[in-house]
Amino acid sequence: MFEKFSMVLKDVLGKLISRDETVVVYVYGSYARRDLHRTSDIDMVALMRGEGIYGWERREREGVVVSINLCSLDVMERMLESDPWTIVGLQDAEILYDPKELVAGYRDRATLSDELWRGLVEDSFDDARSNLGRAERALEEGDLISAMLCLRESSKRLCEMYIYESRRIPRNLRHLWKEYEEAKAWEPFRNIFLEVQGLKNISRETCKSAICKIRSSLESSLAPGSKAVDNL
Repeated sequence: MFEKFSMVLKDVLGKLISRDETVVVYVYGSYARRDLHRTSDIDMVALMRGEGIYGWERREREGVVVSINLCSLDVMERMLESDPWTIVGLQDAEILYDPKELVAGYRDRATLSDELWRGLVEDSFDDARSNLGRAERALEEGDLISAMLCLRESSKRLCEMYIYESRRIPRNLRHLWKEYEEAKAWEPFRNIFLEVQGLKNISRETCKSAICKIRSSLESSLAPGSKAVDNL
């Protein structure tokens, strides 16, 4: 699967860097983490010369979707001050084209304020809850693979939430559980994470069990006196 994605990426990258206005190209997300599954796409950022540019392009090759965020350098500078996910994406990024080495400077200067840390925790919680809802709907429709993939994303977002709550940015999401343990996260849910991450036992019973455990973890995250609520 990775080889197929890499071939598609190489084709799209060639077209991007042939444009005179392109100054940086990097990928982030599941491809950069080598965490691919059947519904993965390639998340790409292309930084451009000019001002006020912010938009998206969607390319598809051989069934692989490439989502490209086109962003001028001035917009990127502003996002580094106000968008926590831009900062996190840079930590996770695989640089494909950066002849002036701009990304290293962005990484050095990008910092997270208390407000941005709070945003990361809240967004991860919301994403975990949304993916749990999608898993429940997929299970009702009898689509066990989709249900498990949504549960996989939900448990991943929970892991990220606890790491962000500890004021850490996961440096290597290919080993997210190790990051979680190193952060000494307060909410133990090893069984959920290990149950769904490997996608080895896709069954209705596994899905139902994981749904209950994830729902319980989400509810305890908002329980009175919990650490997550105190910090939110």
